[in-house]
Amino acid sequence: MRTTANPPALPEEASGRKNASWFEQLLSEVNSDPEMDLIGGNLTATVSFTFGSDRHDLVFQRGKVVDLRHGKKIDWRCDFGFRASDETWDKFFADPPPPLYNSVFAMIMRVPDFQLEGDSMVLAQNARAVTRLLDIMQEQGRL
Repeated sequence: MRTTANPPALPEEASGRKNASWFEQLLSEVNSDPEMDLIGGNLTATVSFTFGSDRHDLVFQRGKVVDLRHGKKIDWRCDFGFRASDETWDKFFADPPPPLYNSVFAMIMRVPDFQLEGDSMVLAQNARAVTRLLDIMQEQGRL
């Protein structure tokens, strides 16, 4: 596993913004998750998460995160991703999340600030694995 372009470490804020070290921990959780092992075998894609202006890409090969990219570069493409303000992500990570913020699929449909970027077909083809990824993110984000 590689990590690319680490920006200066940010403190772990009270807001929903997650920093590079949080994504490093997420990588470990995702790659050791038995459910992801069962359902993620076809997930080969780059998935971006943008918290306010901070972007983080998870590069998956056969359901495992093989690279993390922090920041933005012109030649870094993603297959699909999720973009929202810190306030919207705060609600997603709340315990429990308020109505409409419990699932990215609900957020895509009903929360104007939450945006799906890229190829929605790749998301649809990997919906179960992406749902598990987001479940792991919520569990980790609430700790």
